[in-house]
Amino acid sequence: MTGQPSRVPQTYPLAVKEIILGWLQEYFTNHPQFAYDPGNERDTKIKLHDKHAFNLESVGDRPAVVLDRKQLRWVNASVDKNFGHFGLSAAKTYMDLVTGGAILHCVSKEGLVAEDLAHTVFFSLEVFRNELRKRGLWDLQTVSIGEESILVSKASTEIVSVPVVVQVYVQGKWLRRRASTQQLEEFAVQGS
Repeated sequence: MTGQPSRVPQTYPLAVKEIILGWLQEYFTNHPQFAYDPGNERDTKIKLHDKHAFNLESVGDRPAVVLDRKQLRWVNASVDKNFGHFGLSAAKTYMDLVTGGAILHCVSKEGLVAEDLAHTVFFSLEVFRNELRKRGLWDLQTVSIGEESILVSKASTEIVSVPVVVQVYVQGKWLRRRASTQQLEEFAVQGS
């Protein structure tokens, strides 16, 4: 009997990146000033990347938003983290929140463009907070915008960054069960 392969649970660090970057790609697709076209690298007006897939030399004439995810931690907000107990299988489902930060570096060769891009990202994260929740973030908190700083300064080239910092919450859920008749136990991360 063949069936759908079971979906491997996504890790929370990757989920944070994918949710934010995926939403930014959709948001900027038809933006009047910073139109994003993922299939047309030559004509796209903005680049959207994870920090490990980005090269500062590629800024060129197009600005970029570069996501830098910071550490995640358990909030320890639930009582005993116990969501449910299943006596027959000796399995328990637990839930808690995972929180962490992400910095969206808005970079450009021109300071005013970097500021304008950061302003757009800053406001859009707040205005479309509910859309980000629908994509899998439990909540979005403390959206702040930083000051302009020069990343690279050479005789003829300057790259400016304006950071937008966001604190995110993701709901963590896992199942703990007995692995065999011995006292060994295992856990499995579950989707929300």
